[in-house]
Amino acid sequence: MAGFLLMFGLSLTGKATTMPAEKHEFKNVDREVNFDLERKQGEIALYLQSQFFNSYDEILIEKSESESGNFSVCKTIEVSQVKITGNYYQTIDKYPLNVHKDSYYRIKTVGKDGSMKTFPPVLLSALTR
Repeated sequence: MAGFLLMFGLSLTGKATTMPAEKHEFKNVDREVNFDLERKQGEIALYLQSQFFNSYDEILIEKSESESGNFSVCKTIEVSQVKITGNYYQTIDKYPLNVHKDSYYRIKTVGKDGSMKTFPPVLLSALTR
């Protein structure tokens, strides 16, 4: 019984000290869609900010090893199906490209009227060997 109470007490202590994740601060905030990337323990954190989320049907996040082409979709965000808090959304890419090579991510938006817009790629620098 004492062991159970000790584990229960430790469990409560662990939960009490867990802090909520902080909102990302963007490098640029003057674009239609602000998009930042960050390496996190084998994954890539993808941060988006826009005043126009409610006008999009989908947001596609694409990646490539080249700035000029061969982009493939790594994440499709159906705006009506996800919880977007205000003008901020965060997700992850669980399967990043080779960490020892530069890679590029970009955003494509699909408006509710069917219009598409592709934004310039963002560089994710390679890790040094």
